[in-house]
Amino acid sequence: MKRCEYLVAREGKQIVGAISLFFEDKTCKIDDLAIKQEYQGKGIGTKLTERAEGIAKRRGCNKMWCFSSKDLNACGFYLKLGYNLEKIMKKHFERRDILYFGKILKST
Repeated sequence: MKRCEYLVAREGKQIVGAISLFFEDKTCKIDDLAIKQEYQGKGIGTKLTERAEGIAKRRGCNKMWCFSSKDLNACGFYLKLGYNLEKIMKKHFERRDILYFGKILKST
C-alpha cells in the first residue's frame, strides 16, 4: 500500500488546489495543503480535507494530524473542521511558533 497520496482540485483543466497525505501506522498526516490565492475562501480546502479524511478512514487510520506555522492563519481553518490544537512548539522552525493539530477519526 502506498505511504503517500495526493489529491487535486480542478477548475476546468487548471489545478487550483492540492493536498498531500502521508500514512504511517494508524495515522494520516496532512503534509501540505495549498489553494491558489484567488480560489481561497470558496470551500476547496475544506472539500480536499474532507476527502482526505475519508481516504484515511478507509485505510484504517484513526487519527489525522498536521502542523502549521502560527503566522499562516491556518488555525481557524483546522479548528472549524474539528481539529484540536494539541501543541504549540515555540520558536521551533526558523524562530517561528509551530501549531500541531490533531483530529480523531470516527468510524462511519
